[in-house]
Amino acid sequence: MGMNEKYTTSFAAVAVLAFTFLLFSPTLTFDFVNWDDDVYVYDNVRAYEFSLTGLLWFFVNPYFHSYTPVTMLSHAADIALWGLRPAGHHLTNVLLHALNALWMFVLCLQVTTIALAQRIENLQRTTVACFIASALFAWHPLRVESVAWISDRKDLLCLFFLLPSAFSYIASRQATASAQRSRRYAVSLILFLLACLSKPAAVTFPLVLLVIDWVGLKRSGFAALAKEKLPFFVIAAAISVTAIAVAPPTSGSDMFAILSPLQRILLPFSNIITYLEKTFVPANLSPIYPLEGEGRMAVSFVLFGIITTAALFAARKGKRAALATWAAFVMLLLPSSAAVQAVMQTTADRYTYLPSAALSVAAGTGLAVLLDRFRRTSERRVATTALLVVVAFLAFLTERQQRIWANPETLWNRAIALYPTIPLPHNNLGLALQTRGEFSRAKQEYARAIELKPDYVEAYVNLGNVLFSEMNWREAERMFHRAAELAPRRGEVYNNLGILANAQGNSLDALYWLRKSVEVDPTYAQGYFNLGALYARMGNTAAATEALQQAARLGHLEAQVRLKQEGVNW
Repeated sequence: MGMNEKYTTSFAAVAVLAFTFLLFSPTLTFDFVNWDDDVYVYDNVRAYEFSLTGLLWFFVNPYFHSYTPVTMLSHAADIALWGLRPAGHHLTNVLLHALNALWMFVLCLQVTTIALAQRIENLQRTTVACFIASALFAWHPLRVESVAWISDRKDLLCLFFLLPSAFSYIASRQATASAQRSRRYAVSLILFLLACLSKPAAVTFPLVLLVIDWVGLKRSGFAALAKEKLPFFVIAAAISVTAIAVAPPTSGSDMFAILSPLQRILLPFSNIITYLEKTFVPANLSPIYPLEGEGRMAVSFVLFGIITTAALFAARKGKRAALATWAAFVMLLLPSSAAVQAVMQTTADRYTYLPSAALSVAAGTGLAVLLDRFRRTSERRVATTALLVVVAFLAFLTERQQRIWANPETLWNRAIALYPTIPLPHNNLGLALQTRGEFSRAKQEYARAIELKPDYVEAYVNLGNVLFSEMNWREAERMFHRAAELAPRRGEVYNNLGILANAQGNSLDALYWLRKSVEVDPTYAQGYFNLGALYARMGNTAAATEALQQAARLGHLEAQVRLKQEGVNW
């Protein structure tokens, strides 16, 4: 590579990094949103303890029905560095995404150079093609959810480790010296482990490496190649078992519970086609989507079959790139498609973050071939300009899409405008309004959520809380009892009944409900804390200390502070 080519490559790398950061920099002014940001950040008591013991806790315990210790460490580091200032947490997301754009450029350049070195006359065209491909990935509106939503840090971190793992693996296979080959392989393996510890969705990556062997590196002998990746498969298996073990039960999924048997079968195929469609037509993007009907799912299944058949046919003709791209895209989507059985959402923009990497690498190779086919400089300039216009248009859409994530109200108003019959946005908008003291509007949103979903426990609890704050105790009690009927193993509901009874001066009733809150959920720290406070007011010091110690052991910060002031260990 000559000096001019090195200059072009360096400039392109810096440009994709800088422009990605600038494009997403408006998110630095955004607030937290009331959608898991409480769980992962501002109410995450575990993340407040930035010590060796506190950090190690995430490696030996699942958190919020998932095992993502590296991601949780990043949130703990942000809290230690920035406190609860949203700008600092958003900054980490933007930096990670900008670096991922850079890694994407490097990987595109590496794969394209290897695959087309003998066919491309001017390597500067490869650089331009890879710049456009990495920009198509980084500046696409589908990336907004992963970057603007602090709680989706896991996707950013996962790809941050997965991309360099890929080009380290490729470099290891190209190395001539045995020691160098082993070092690069070890680096790739370690980075893969960190990706899995950021998000278990990385577990299918060893299969993608086989695709890279088959197409990019032109290697053969499946058995030998699979054996070579045995350490990758061992890590993937261990992470998969852990992820399955800590996942919530299927019955806990509001969305999955309403799927028909046919929808359960068709959903993964439907999602794959939906994500492909939104990649090419990124319209009406939302933080939450309604469940598709069986008819549309069946059509998606047919389309999936047509695309797969066409890719297989092309591979038989010696053109493997299409099948390799499609296989990598599908394999990187599989973990998210399988996980929908354990979560409320069946479709989400963030699920495209990892799979889109496969499409971008393929785009880099395809664009390099396209630009090289033009023999006239003027033709190449026209083609390059047209591609850059597409990239600029996607960046424009991304800038607009970011705005809906500015705060909880903008987020949920957008979701309601697009899909007014989904109950969750109404409930979460109610929470945002309640926080601002707009109780009347909040009650309307909770009531609408309950109207759309009569067994919506969260909405009953939240409506009860508003009624309690208005001292409408009879109606608040009715809401909490209804929530208890729907979710008899939920400690928060009984805790609220205890607080309500205590506010009315019924200490014995309060004691009964608070005891029940920790009986049905022994991990409910707030229940133990309130129980300890009640025991203290009733003069039962021993029982109060015991309850506060249990709350402290579960990570309740106020309980820890109170016991420390009293000189009591926990």
